[in-house]
Amino acid sequence: MVWAWLSLAALAAEPEALPRVVVEAEISEDLRTITGDLWIGDAPDGLTLVDPLADLPVPPDDRTLLRTWRGRPRPGAVTWQPVEPGHWTFTTTLPRHRFGDLGTWDRQLLANGAWYPQPLVHGTLPIARWDVTVTGPADAVVVVGDALAEPADGTAEGTTDGVGDGPTAWWGGTAERASLAVVRRAQVVTDGDVSIVSRRPKRILRRQPAALLDRTGLGQRVVVVEAPLRRRLARPGPGLLYLSNRAWRLTPGLRTYHDRAVTRGLVEASIPAPAPFERALAASLATRLAPAADARGLLRWFSWNPVVD
Repeated sequence: MVWAWLSLAALAAEPEALPRVVVEAEISEDLRTITGDLWIGDAPDGLTLVDPLADLPVPPDDRTLLRTWRGRPRPGAVTWQPVEPGHWTFTTTLPRHRFGDLGTWDRQLLANGAWYPQPLVHGTLPIARWDVTVTGPADAVVVVGDALAEPADGTAEGTTDGVGDGPTAWWGGTAERASLAVVRRAQVVTDGDVSIVSRRPKRILRRQPAALLDRTGLGQRVVVVEAPLRRRLARPGPGLLYLSNRAWRLTPGLRTYHDRAVTRGLVEASIPAPAPFERALAASLATRLAPAADARGLLRWFSWNPVVD
């Protein structure tokens, strides 16, 4: 276990000479539009801004289409205008009724990055030092990374002092993206290092993520937001895990087969390593150190059936 900790400590080391990205944004009442300002300092040569929503993959078949959109596709776009060197204003319209970790619904906004003009350096996603402030509607819980702000006077890891009447969350970190979630009329349940944000958190959702993270021995601050994911059980971002609302919706006795994927997502979201590859490597290591049941093991007993095989 000692060598595992040393490996994770090395992964968490921050590289030097990183660009600094500052974002101040507000969320509209319908949760679809984001307006704000973007500043980039210490920018390296070759830095450009692109619309990340323009490159969202198109579902290649009807089955994938049904798992990506509810109804007809309603894509979004990011536009921006320069104010002065290193400073831009932007407006983002997020995709409507898109399943996954990028899209808006009637009471929920999810954006695992891609909600601001995306900085690229020579066409690649750079690691940056982020300083992000987001204000949401008055009745919403705002989550940026592992920071969240609640309505009224209830806040956690955030502040309600900012532009606008709603709660304002601030997050600072070193990563390749800033992950965002806004949920109206949500409940926040905190257990140790894990905060759960859900409109109606079930009992297993209240207790299982914290138990899984404790089992790895790698307890780090992470926020879990229940989301309408259809192709993955969990999608991690820096400090924030988007967890499918279908997680653990299995026949009693089979729920443990979702634990491995959720554990991997929890560790990948909570490890304070700057690069996504490093976080994924740490998550793979953690799931091997604290193994959970694998559905493939169960299916081997029925592999004689050609359909299962």
